[in-house]
Amino acid sequence: MRGLRATAAASALCLGAIVVDAAPMFGDDFGGLLSMVPASALLVAMLASVRLTWRRLLGGAAATLTAARLGLLSMPASAAGPAPLKSVKAGVLEVAYADTGPASGPPVILLHGWPYDIHSFVEV
Repeated sequence: MRGLRATAAASALCLGAIVVDAAPMFGDDFGGLLSMVPASALLVAMLASVRLTWRRLLGGAAATLTAARLGLLSMPASAAGPAPLKSVKAGVLEVAYADTGPASGPPVILLHGWPYDIHSFVEV
């Protein structure tokens, strides 16, 4: 019974981490999701004492690659990648920035904290 509770707790923690990683309000990092799902499945399988065979591991890898391919095909064009970064020298610093949108439109400056993630503003 104790092993079952530990497996259920690990499953819940993994699921929570996956949901937080994939949530748009937290910057929905597709690469993180792609690595967390199979790693979480492997962890839960090991905790549940599932016998891992080469066939099961290769099947999991194939399912992951298929999900990645489908996920990349369904991504909106704006999420396919940010604009190329430009940079400007500001004293001793070299500041990188993304310049997108119509040149005649009003300027909007979106600042972020550390660590840097250009995808934080994809939906803005």
